[in-house]
Amino acid sequence: MRRVMMILGAVLGVVGMFLVVRTVLFVGRAVTIEAEVMAVEERRGPPKPRSKTPIHVRYRLPDGVEHLSKTSMPLLQKVEVGDRLQVLVDTADPEVVVLPLLSVLWATPITLCLAGVALLVGSCWVAPVSTKRILPAQSA
Repeated sequence: MRRVMMILGAVLGVVGMFLVVRTVLFVGRAVTIEAEVMAVEERRGPPKPRSKTPIHVRYRLPDGVEHLSKTSMPLLQKVEVGDRLQVLVDTADPEVVVLPLLSVLWATPITLCLAGVALLVGSCWVAPVSTKRILPAQSA
């Protein structure tokens, strides 16, 4: 059990750190631009639990080139066609657009890092508890 927790904790921690580094690099090269919501996709079919709504946004880069791209909006934030939003646009690939929200940028990397640390710490705590032996009562 301990070994499984340690391996899983290490894997989650490494993946979480990779995502943190990737997010830091993205935020470092991205520019913040105002975008206009062009379309909000309706949900069709059987109801499924979803945490984000796909939206289409139009924005103009500093060099004057206009782009249309798709991103996701958390369900708790309501947007309508014509609304203006601040978005982060990747300068290396202008089609990559992300909303500058904590829940969009950082939730997954931080959660994975914390889960990895929790499993690693838990594996260190589980070992002494699970290997403790109960000695038989000695007779007088």
